[in-house]
Amino acid sequence: MHNEPDKDELPLIRQYLLGRLDPPRREAVEARVFTDAGYRERVELAEAELIDEYVEGELAADERRDFAARYLSTPRLRLEVRTVEELRRRAAAEGAAAVAAEPRRAAAKRAQTGAGGPPARRGLAASLRHHAKPLLAAGLALLFISAAVLVWLRLEPHQLEQRLLYGRSPRADLEREVARLNAPRDEAEESAARAARSSAGAGVELTPGVERAAPGDAADATLDVPEGTAYARLRLGLDPAADRFQSFRASFRTVDGGGEFEANLSPAGDAAAGRHLDVTLPLLRLPDGDYRIQLHGRDASGRLEELPGHYYHLRLIRRPR
Repeated sequence: MHNEPDKDELPLIRQYLLGRLDPPRREAVEARVFTDAGYRERVELAEAELIDEYVEGELAADERRDFAARYLSTPRLRLEVRTVEELRRRAAAEGAAAVAAEPRRAAAKRAQTGAGGPPARRGLAASLRHHAKPLLAAGLALLFISAAVLVWLRLEPHQLEQRLLYGRSPRADLEREVARLNAPRDEAEESAARAARSSAGAGVELTPGVERAAPGDAADATLDVPEGTAYARLRLGLDPAADRFQSFRASFRTVDGGGEFEANLSPAGDAAAGRHLDVTLPLLRLPDGDYRIQLHGRDASGRLEELPGHYYHLRLIRRPR
């Protein structure tokens, strides 16, 4: 089987493992993992190397932050990291013990043979022979780590697929649900989806570039919904300056920094009547509070550009029924 990676493949895999890909590219990687055994093996090896770099403290600060956000927030992935850390700790302890014990073994051997100590100036071969045992012990310990990690990754043939299915971060799950709710549909599907949302949903229209108002202010865009409401339908107004973009990415962030997610959206309406973005949100997955929404426009080439004037504020309040 041909397992050599493409020249741009490993950086993409690394970005995927660090949770840095947008939903379309992340889903493309995951789809290939499910269908291409050679690619799945390369992802597993890249993951083992990334975990090793984290444990050794070799990741850059931003990579370490993203690694911790993904791998230390999920029990299954956190267990993998802790296992490698423990293997490293044991190997280091065994290697140090072997090196420390070597002088004692040499002294005991000299006492048994009556030989004097080693010459003050020994050759390279003699020096290597003198340190062979501790070096071999350390090398075997590192070999044990590598073998243990590889065997452990392959104890279950579909372990990586299981992690993809059940080990995602809450943000990844939320973005997947938002993508599902806002996927393009034909007219009949959209009609059925609209009926389902209207039975357990709410809606609000947001104007771009309006700062967050004080509670109770008439200009404040508030979703004040009964507890248990399943969906919210937001309409994000677009200024004419955004007409040149084919699609958009909306970044939702809570003002207090408690959570964030993104959604890829296509505009509705036309230039004459005014274009807008409709987005359905799964309220049962969102905390109450104030949200800031920032738009990026995507042109025909796929390049994203931040739209400074296209930000929105939303306050979500749930009240008991």
